[in-house]
Amino acid sequence: MRHAWTFGLLLCSTACHVDLAALGEGADDVGAIADGEDAGTQDLGVETSRADADSAADADVEEIATDADVAIDSGSEIDGEADTDASTDSDADTVVDADASASDGGCGVVNLLANAGFEAPAIAANTKVYSNDPAFLPSWSLYAPAADGTNRFWIENGVLPAVGFSRHVEGAQSICLNGDGAYTVWVEQSFTTVVGRHYRLTFSFTDEKAAGPSECALQIDVVGKTFVLTRAGDTGWRVGTIDFVAVATTTTVRFTDATPASSPFNSPFVDDVSIVDCP
Repeated sequence: MRHAWTFGLLLCSTACHVDLAALGEGADDVGAIADGEDAGTQDLGVETSRADADSAADADVEEIATDADVAIDSGSEIDGEADTDASTDSDADTVVDADASASDGGCGVVNLLANAGFEAPAIAANTKVYSNDPAFLPSWSLYAPAADGTNRFWIENGVLPAVGFSRHVEGAQSICLNGDGAYTVWVEQSFTTVVGRHYRLTFSFTDEKAAGPSECALQIDVVGKTFVLTRAGDTGWRVGTIDFVAVATTTTVRFTDATPASSPFNSPFVDDVSIVDCP
């Protein structure tokens, strides 16, 4: 089962860390804590929405702010264009309506990313293949240097006999970024954009056990901003969404393993990525 979670607005001039304890519908406000320090923090309104309303959800988000306008929604948004008032989910679609022009009704259906479900290269059913080759994934660039180990990245098909359950949500394949808290591993893809136009990035991720809660963490970089989503209170798969405004004619999205070394067997799996135009 895939879940989505929603939280409100955060604006910081330096890196901020948000710990969200979601208590289901109508969750209370929680505070933003910047690396354990009180200075420079702001309270933010939180409205939590989950596909499984009976389960509790936590999400950790770290934002490095720039001048770009970005909204994040794991189903939730942080809208750098708005003020410090918390946004609300007026249509109960798990997306905070911080920017009406980027609402669901205005978004297109054509995925601007290629090989977005990691179905290529097609590998044998119920197997996985390791790679350090930067060009291994068609349309994506991979960073997993061989000097850091040959098991830092793999693509997986179906259900591995040794695992016994599926670790993909779309098609037959997904990828694992396996930095183990000691090595940098990422994939990225660049695509054409129109300056000033709104776009929506969505993706699914889980940990190696596809269970949670865990310390699994996935970092997402787009238009100069960095977000880190963790699975401190999650189960199953999560669907994340980031709404952003293009600042150049070419935009790059990058996914990086941010899982700490204390949790080496909870590396993130990523699947079903899309970017659509929301003019």
